[in-house]
Amino acid sequence: LKNFLTTFAGGQPFYLAVRAAREQLQPLEALCPCATWLPAIVQNPAEQPASWSMLRGEPPAPSPGPPALALSNPRSAPLNHGPMSSTGPRVMAGRLRSLWVPFAVTAALWGLRLLSVLQPVELYSFDRLMRLRPAEPPDHRLLVVTIDEADIQAQPAERRGSLSDAALEQMLLTLERHGARVVGLDIYRDYPVHPDYPKLAAYLRQSDRLVGVCKSRDGTVDPIGVSPPPELNKNLVGFSDFVDDADGVVRRHLVALEADPVSTCTTPYAFSSRLAFLYLQDEDIVPSFDSDGSLVLGEATFPPLQSRSGGYQPIDARGYQTMLNYRALSTPSAIADRVSLTQVLNNQVNPEAIADRIVLIGVTAHSLSDDWATPYGAGSGDKTAGVFLQAQMTSQLISTALEGRPTLGVWPLWGDVLWLGSWALLGWKLGNALYPVKRGQIWRSLVYGATGMLVIVGGF
Repeated sequence: LKNFLTTFAGGQPFYLAVRAAREQLQPLEALCPCATWLPAIVQNPAEQPASWSMLRGEPPAPSPGPPALALSNPRSAPLNHGPMSSTGPRVMAGRLRSLWVPFAVTAALWGLRLLSVLQPVELYSFDRLMRLRPAEPPDHRLLVVTIDEADIQAQPAERRGSLSDAALEQMLLTLERHGARVVGLDIYRDYPVHPDYPKLAAYLRQSDRLVGVCKSRDGTVDPIGVSPPPELNKNLVGFSDFVDDADGVVRRHLVALEADPVSTCTTPYAFSSRLAFLYLQDEDIVPSFDSDGSLVLGEATFPPLQSRSGGYQPIDARGYQTMLNYRALSTPSAIADRVSLTQVLNNQVNPEAIADRIVLIGVTAHSLSDDWATPYGAGSGDKTAGVFLQAQMTSQLISTALEGRPTLGVWPLWGDVLWLGSWALLGWKLGNALYPVKRGQIWRSLVYGATGMLVIVGGF
């Protein structure tokens, strides 16, 4: 202001006096970027610019021409004349030096991510976003037959496990009579059919539409595993294993697994994969793998997860894993229509609810503890029975292959770094614009850069 008044009172035109004052602000650019842009002139172009003599009441001197309006725009009038022009490189160097703050914040955040410090926060945000999606309808291609505690107790006393041979035989014949396209038995049967039910044993050996389950061994938790039903063809058996995260939540879909020659369960594909492949076979869609090793079903491609993928830093990515894109419903168990075992045995189910569908049979009784945490809830009352997770995984493969339903993927490394850097830079810029950083207050710049990332995390 002092420089402006001195120049203006010396007889210089109004615009030239403002420009001269702006030149004196250039040494501050290193500390406060864009300082020379702050004094701005807003004037009606039809009015004559003020002069010192006019303000004193003296007659205005004749103007040599129209006012230099272009000088009000600092971009169109570079301040590069006179002895001050040598400050240009210093100004640019100062601006570049000031950018170390967002770069440092980006590097710090990326380092924390690589150390898995941010993984719980990112997974929590992922779960919130999954629950905030627009609602989708249930999958009409699926039907779930549930076996709860009442269904178990209503069966004959000679049953083994949760489902007796008599009930299984009657149910399979009913489903076949009503035209089920594929039947999935999500119940362990590592024992042969009782000799009193030869028809059931023959059905299991001859059926090409029934898929059973087994369980792969785990060196620490389950070193043996569970064998498949002895009567079923090995190509109609899938493993029932799920992959949960450190917090116990199932967010990934284990599609395939390298067969373990030591395990009693040697099938390479998951139970859900077998069901989907069998269903898509009637649609002339055969699974294959492209040159990158990605699973291809028709026009759909399922990208595999790597050890370091997005918010996972790192994970056990053995086998073929992909993100599980839950169908957006109020709860994962609403994936399909459901009926009870008793309703099927008593012929209380509409045949149209069975015809041409994938029918999954599974236990929902809490006494058998086949409940899993999902992004929709991890509490004891919010967990989902395993048969509904199998239905979600089967639905994902079929819906993507037939309808183009989107799959969940992650950005490459450069995309993640660019995303982090953009928010760090935005937070620093906005904060610095509102509260300029002064010398000795570099901590404020650090706060601005970190605020950019906190905004996106806290907003979810």
